[in-house]
Amino acid sequence: MGNQQQPVVLSIAGFDPCSGAGVTADIKTLGAHGCYAVTCITALTVQSTTGVRSVQPVAAKLVEQTLEELARDFEIAAVRIGMLGSSEVVQAIAGFLKCPTSVQSAPPPPQPVPTDSICKLRWTPPGSLSKQSPATFFSTPQSTD
Repeated sequence: MGNQQQPVVLSIAGFDPCSGAGVTADIKTLGAHGCYAVTCITALTVQSTTGVRSVQPVAAKLVEQTLEELARDFEIAAVRIGMLGSSEVVQAIAGFLKCPTSVQSAPPPPQPVPTDSICKLRWTPPGSLSKQSPATFFSTPQSTD
């Protein structure tokens, strides 16, 4: 069984090799807030601090298998969802989370989010989530850059 000393947060997102976003940024942020991060990568990117050059979605079946394996090993307290990469990946995640398969896209924020803004997280205590109970989900705002 995985590390259960800290709240376990599942980050479902893309991979940013610069660690400014996606699962690598989530690992740093969650660790700084006393959480243990587990991740499911949904897309690989070729990017730098100057921009994204290419995105390659991960196969939906691999995402599904990763989520199932993590759920068997960890008691997940919360889920953070980022870039999903493809509609097939959206469907796989919705199925795993037992969500409706009709996913609505939220509009971008009306203005750029300040880089020094702080997102406050409200925790659902580990162990209080089950397949029948509502889960805790949160996402981070995206700037319009």
